Amino acid sequence: MNFHGFGFQGFRGYTSELVKIAPVSKINLIAGQNNSGKSNIIRFLQHHLTPIHNSLGHSRGDQTGFSELDLPMTTELFDTRIAFPIPLHGDSLDEYLVSKLPEGNQERNRAQLRQLLLSPLLTQDEDFVWFIYRSERPGAPFQLEFDRSAIQGTLSNGEIKDLWQAMTSQTGGSMDVHWVPQILGALNYKPDTVPKVETIPAIREVGAPGTKPDNFSGVGIIDRLARLQNPAALMQSDREKFDQINAFLRTVTQKDSATIEIPYDRDVILVHMDGRSLPLESLGTGIHEVIILASAATILEDAIVCIEEPELHLHPTLQRQLLDYIATNSTNTYFFSTHSGHLLDTRGASIFHVTSSEGGANVHTIKSRSSRWDACQDLGLKASDIVQSNCIIWVEGPSDRIYIKYWLDHIDSTLVEGVHYSIMFFGGRLMSHLAATNETERNEPIEQLISLLELNRWSAIVFDSDRKAPTSKLNATKKRLVKEFKESKGIAWVTNGREIENYLPEADLKSSILAVHKNVKFPNDLSSKYCRSLQVMRGDKEVTADKIKVARHYTSNFSPDFGRLNLKRELSNLIRFVEKANGIE
Repeated sequence: MNFHGFGFQGFRGYTSELVKIAPVSKINLIAGQNNSGKSNIIRFLQHHLTPIHNSLGHSRGDQTGFSELDLPMTTELFDTRIAFPIPLHGDSLDEYLVSKLPEGNQERNRAQLRQLLLSPLLTQDEDFVWFIYRSERPGAPFQLEFDRSAIQGTLSNGEIKDLWQAMTSQTGGSMDVHWVPQILGALNYKPDTVPKVETIPAIREVGAPGTKPDNFSGVGIIDRLARLQNPAALMQSDREKFDQINAFLRTVTQKDSATIEIPYDRDVILVHMDGRSLPLESLGTGIHEVIILASAATILEDAIVCIEEPELHLHPTLQRQLLDYIATNSTNTYFFSTHSGHLLDTRGASIFHVTSSEGGANVHTIKSRSSRWDACQDLGLKASDIVQSNCIIWVEGPSDRIYIKYWLDHIDSTLVEGVHYSIMFFGGRLMSHLAATNETERNEPIEQLISLLELNRWSAIVFDSDRKAPTSKLNATKKRLVKEFKESKGIAWVTNGREIENYLPEADLKSSILAVHKNVKFPNDLSSKYCRSLQVMRGDKEVTADKIKVARHYTSNFSPDFGRLNLKRELSNLIRFVEKANGIE
């Protein structure tokens, strides 16, 4: 397929300049705010790409097919333009040159034509030569737009005549009447074909039984799937498509047992998953979305598939898995209009950022990290929406995360992990390599100290004191971290006891350990805040209880006791810090 991209102007909000959508990849993301013009690109593809493509080269009217609603809502006059690009790199340009010259043409003619195409005659950028066609009014034919003077400024009269003779197989003629006009007239370029375009709207829902499919929004999907599941004798290849849809479902949901089935009555979609069989309406909306999109991606072949807001009802992980799957298991080209920052890092995708101003809508191809960041900012995405939460709580390991989230949820359930805060692990042995300040503030090599605040300026840290007795001191590394976090306006919570488990009531802790490790004995007094609370005896051997399993059992079976040691005060400080990081008064 030589469909490398397209451009247009004079369509709805796109008035001030030619919109260029290139390079077209298998996955194309159209990102922008509401009412910025994303859907109009989809409308253009759906309703006008094929008619305009087919009309190029014809001299009669009725070329654009634009309705009055498609014209810009302005009193100013704008030309209507359509454009198709040829990549400057690769084989496409050479193939085009060969197509414009007779078989067996001389190499010098190709060089002349290449020189002409790369001159100011046509619009070009660093990646493409653009063939732009202009229509003076709706219904008027499209004509190639070029700078006629550039041809005589690029080639000599002898070269122009030589090229004309090679392209037309004629002799004689004159510069103004024959050579220049006929060379320019022969330069028309458009893709050999454009794929069929199908649009899947943002409102998607599995249709009622008995409805007939007329699009891929979910209407009539039960009937469509039933025919794939049990195809006619001469359509057995359709069964392979049904199997592919099930493979799609298993891959995207990461459930090896997931399959769909249409029963004899065709009144429901059954989903078999995790040892259960349930009607689709009993499952989450995300599964509905996956089945609708899986069906479209599998049934359609070699098409342009436009999907509006694929992120609706899909967890970010499902969004990425969806795009990864169709990129490798589908023959279609996809255009997604989206607000989702989670999709902007899709590997191999072309990303087009749509913005709107008083002068009309514009599209910018995202080619760099900085332009990607600009798009995220324009979408209103914060750290909590893309890479980071608004606050990071650093802990030594996963059991600490279990306890802290458990305590925070009991005190203030409105604080959401992954949005208002994230809990990340650093590991006790790595503590000596951590710093709260950055390289310029500490004047120490970055290879030796990792700055936590480089990851997020709103950072708190929680770690065990490891004190064995009331007279024990914090080690130098922990003292340094406490000092640096406070100086950097973060907070450092050092456990009042030896370790975080000392905040648990001894009876509850003992019960949790015994639930995980049967028939063990306790060599230490668990009422002491300086004891090694997870040390147990199995026979005559001292072992450490499984920290994570104990934490999970305790948080699932007991209520917290905020009166233990300084737990309530430290949690109150932490909650105030998280709220401040999120702008919560």
